[in-house]
Amino acid sequence: MAYATIALQNQTLQIQTVPGSGMIKVLLPESAPCFYNPATGLFGTEPSP
Repeated sequence: MAYATIALQNQTLQIQTVPGSGMIKVLLPESAPCFYNPATGLFGTEPSP
């Protein structure tokens, strides 16, 4: 699993790879995690199969 932190002007977000799924988990302060699927270019609230 890979991790990264991105510091923006007003907030910091973290991203993590989700092993075995090809998805990227995006963690934003004060928000529920979301998942990005690079194969489709779509975000979702749960990792898609």
